[in-house]
Amino acid sequence: MALRDIIGNAQAIKMLKRACATNMVAHAYAFCGPMQVGKQTAALQFAKALNCLIQASDEDGADSCDTCESCRRIDLGTSLDVQLIAPTQSHGYGDEARGFSIRIDEMRRMRSDAMLSARHSRFKVYIVDNAELATEEAANCILKTLEEPSPNVVIILVTANPTALPRTVISRCQVVRFRLVPVKEIAEALVRMKGINENEAMLYARLSYGRPGLAFAYANSEEAIGAVKKAFGLLNEIMNAQLIDAIRLPEQIIGLGAELSALLPTGGAEFVEVERRQAIRGIDMLLECARDALAIAFGMHPYETTAQLINEMPASEVATHKPQRLARLIDTFMEARKYLLLNANVQLALETALLQFIGFGS
Repeated sequence: MALRDIIGNAQAIKMLKRACATNMVAHAYAFCGPMQVGKQTAALQFAKALNCLIQASDEDGADSCDTCESCRRIDLGTSLDVQLIAPTQSHGYGDEARGFSIRIDEMRRMRSDAMLSARHSRFKVYIVDNAELATEEAANCILKTLEEPSPNVVIILVTANPTALPRTVISRCQVVRFRLVPVKEIAEALVRMKGINENEAMLYARLSYGRPGLAFAYANSEEAIGAVKKAFGLLNEIMNAQLIDAIRLPEQIIGLGAELSALLPTGGAEFVEVERRQAIRGIDMLLECARDALAIAFGMHPYETTAQLINEMPASEVATHKPQRLARLIDTFMEARKYLLLNANVQLALETALLQFIGFGS
């Protein structure tokens, strides 16, 4: 794989290829954008292009050959000059006790290693994945490293939430923005790369909501579609629930999230404890289902949504749900998701959200 093979975000890829061709490489980059749109993949392919021994050129700039010794080392994860730093589970106190985080000792090791010469490459590249999970001390260490850049060292911060990083850190990086990829573009890539038919590719692309990584995960998992069907069924159950159901429905939401987490990549959500991760994943899928139901209720053609494609929620049934209630459910789940991210009790947060929604409807 190379930069030219990345799906979507042509402007961002062109910028990186041009930097390789002109040798005008910044000492730090911030790859910002939604989860699973290819930020980490682009960072690794950019590292390959920078260190490729036989760069391939085209009208957009330079790219990796994907066959030389340097490219193979990076692909295998054995290159000493390209390091991927990801959050790890913490067991300390204060900021260091936030579950998964990027800690100060990891950033100190990076800073010390960056002062040494490259072993066998032109550039030493450090990719900090989910950089927004850096503790305050780690972020300050990143800042100090950026303020005193070493020659031929490139630091890439990959983040879905750049506002969680200090402004002083982002201001010292060249920001590369990644966006959601058009459904048609993802579907075409699935047909080309996976050899599946167009209807199936369009289904997976629409289910991914612009995230190529998620679309390919759907394509690789037959059980994933079953989980999505279950989500549409659970949405109907919630829309027709009574107050007493608010006690048992949280378990079903968590169960849905557990099933999805086992089948599909979770982006940055894997850095949260298991039950909380599953609850967030279940809510996210229900929000996507509710969005489709609301779109159909407002007049969107059913075939433009995932609901009709999997024959689980026909337009006639969606029409029975009032748009105001669907919008209320989306608001309620968005609020519950926020509290879950703030470390609220999982069961209590879900029960309270459901009680508020069902009680409001009655």
